[in-house]
Amino acid sequence: MSRGVHGTPPVAPAASNRSAAAPRVSVIMPVHNGERFIRQAIDNVRAQGCPGVEVILVDDGSTDASMHIASDCGPLRCLAQENAGPAAARNRGLAAAGGEYIAFLDVDDAWPSDLLERLAAILDASPGIDIVQGTVQDVTPAGDAAADGHARRGGPYRSVNLGSALYRRAAFERVGEFDPQLRFNEDTDWFCRAWSGRVWKQRIEEVALFYLRHEENMTLAEDSRRAGFARVLGKHAIASRSARPAPEGFPSLADYLGWSDSVHRNGAR
Repeated sequence: MSRGVHGTPPVAPAASNRSAAAPRVSVIMPVHNGERFIRQAIDNVRAQGCPGVEVILVDDGSTDASMHIASDCGPLRCLAQENAGPAAARNRGLAAAGGEYIAFLDVDDAWPSDLLERLAAILDASPGIDIVQGTVQDVTPAGDAAADGHARRGGPYRSVNLGSALYRRAAFERVGEFDPQLRFNEDTDWFCRAWSGRVWKQRIEEVALFYLRHEENMTLAEDSRRAGFARVLGKHAIASRSARPAPEGFPSLADYLGWSDSVHRNGAR
């Protein structure tokens, strides 16, 4: 069920200047030693049933069999770079993406069935909205696929996890790419900049991402994550003082990031 937007966004032209031959959605998947999950992640995207989807894998210096497995998964766009972190990998994917809409999926996460089509339909019908974002559901391994078959861990919560949203390309043209200096919390940093740029976002109540909690999660490096979080908040506390006035109904930063929502869990990503 749709939560709606905060206030009333401006009505933008519905027409797109994208070529008729261009993909509708570009799914960008950064990969660093993801051989354990990569096949099921690709299968999850392909099972979405959304027409006009291109999958862009960005190999971030993997030393395992990730790309060998990916090469056996059908047509994909595969890019490679020296290990530079997920933000740099996503930026590489963004530069190559041809879709009107952009989505991000980490190899160990998954989307509910038909999510891409449902989120794209919301953006299609709401030209003044640049981002539509749902909630995140933590899951634990229980089978072979990071999806509905996994055991839930707690209840859904709001998060700035990039995989829980679909973005209009115009959002990145306005906000810019991800900060490649950030190995953690690059998602929080980007959403803070989107808020400062007054990019309208619609929230929906349904789960938009299954986030697999396992021993290899990058976010288990708690000290680095917390240090990065403090750095991002300090940076944007200063920037928000000079942000241009918000239009009527535009949310506070806490509400935009989901921190003021009752389903937000302290410390969750």
